[in-house]
Amino acid sequence: MVDARSRGLWIVILLEEGATFDKGIFGTLEYIPYTAAIERTFPGVLEGINFIRADISKRSSSEN
Repeated sequence: MVDARSRGLWIVILLEEGATFDKGIFGTLEYIPYTAAIERTFPGVLEGINFIRADISKRSSSEN
């Protein structure tokens, strides 16, 4: 994760319900919880992808 963050890459964490995630030094990371019914996870994944797209678009337009 450190390498991805240092390169400015996005990290999307899918965390199975009931599992724990210690954010540690990555206190700003969020995760998308899922259950055995993985189809219920897709709306959260799509929301995350749309957020990332919007941020990339915003960064690209501010660099030009």
